[in-house]
Amino acid sequence: MNFLKNSLAIGLCICISACSQPPVSPTQGTPHNKLPIQKIKIGMTQTQVKTILGNPHINPFSPNTWHYISRDNHKANKTVTITFKNAKVTEIH
Repeated sequence: MNFLKNSLAIGLCICISACSQPPVSPTQGTPHNKLPIQKIKIGMTQTQVKTILGNPHINPFSPNTWHYISRDNHKANKTVTITFKNAKVTEIH
C-alpha cells in the first residue's frame, strides 16, 4: 500500500511539473538598433546568417523560415523573417 501511495504521489508531482511554463521575460528580443539586418544578403548560408544575427525563432513545421524578433524600448516588437531554399537566403521581410 505504501508503494502505491508513493507511486501516485510521484506521478502526480511529475504531471503537475510538466504542465508548468517558465516565466516569460518582458525583455525578450534584440533592440532594433542592435539587429544588423542590413548585413544579410540574398544567397547567404544559414551559418552566415546565424553568425551575424544569432539563433532564430524557428517553427518546427517550417524550418526553412527563420524569425528574428526585435524590440524598441519594451514598446514595440518588430519581426524580421528570413526564408531559405537549399540552405541559402531567398527572401528577407
